[in-house]
Amino acid sequence: MENENELEIIETTQILLVRHGAYDEKTGQLNIIGKDQIACLAKKIACILDGDEATILSSPAIRANETAQIIAKFLGTSFTTHDELISGSGYKFDLAALYDLVKSIMGKTKTIILVTHLEYAEEFLRYFALKDFNATLDIIPIEKGNMINFRWSKKRITYSKVHCYHV
Repeated sequence: MENENELEIIETTQILLVRHGAYDEKTGQLNIIGKDQIACLAKKIACILDGDEATILSSPAIRANETAQIIAKFLGTSFTTHDELISGSGYKFDLAALYDLVKSIMGKTKTIILVTHLEYAEEFLRYFALKDFNATLDIIPIEKGNMINFRWSKKRITYSKVHCYHV
């Protein structure tokens, strides 16, 4: 950059949408299966990023926070929590608010990692594709401890499910 006051604009081209790992229904914490799922997923995320940095946003729910912590620790970075990523009883399901949050971060990082719950994991990318690309996507089912890698360029949208199975 020639001037210290200039901000570098980075073209965001990828969202990794992570559904939290398996958890204990009583405590809300990841169980051993969930921790293993996310440790596996963190390795796959590191391969996808190939040394690039990413911005990690997480739901404030315990299971999502623990998921984000495992991923952030593996990548050597940090994460922030956002109410826009939580869902369930007592919380408003608001795709528009999450969209606005994501749009506010775009241009600052190439990859955004969203750690969230079933409803947002299955619906957000559909909403995003429709708003930004006028493209209609089917619901993409996603199990706990897995993610969707959503990539785009000016002419093409692609997505793939990334699985980690507990043995």
